[in-house]
Amino acid sequence: TEISFLQVPNSLREAGYALGFRELTVITRIALPLALPGIMTGVLFAIAIALGETAPLIYTAGWSNFLWNGKLIHEPIGYLTYVIWSFINQPYRSAHALAFAAAFLVIVMVLLVNIGLSIILRRTRPMGPGQQR
Repeated sequence: TEISFLQVPNSLREAGYALGFRELTVITRIALPLALPGIMTGVLFAIAIALGETAPLIYTAGWSNFLWNGKLIHEPIGYLTYVIWSFINQPYRSAHALAFAAAFLVIVMVLLVNIGLSIILRRTRPMGPGQQR
């Protein structure tokens, strides 16, 4: 986010201030629309990394049936990537089916995030002269 905002030219911010805009208006109307593609790319990378790195993390840190969220919740938790990682090595067809179903769900989640971000970016991208939405 910081890098995306730093790539917005200072001349655009200064032009907003010269027109009498307040700082919040300059940020929300000038800098944010130009920085939004970079911010959304960062969000997409963070989600992809989070989805892809849970299985290695569980493998190295261990599996716990309890979630620590400020307090100990006494309910089992699971991760789709753990299901893929653990069931793909089982000799049973039903275990393979579960692993493939979990992998399918992970792929669908990443696809939905990509589609959602594309829609957001298409609606918020500044339009050039002669372009229509």
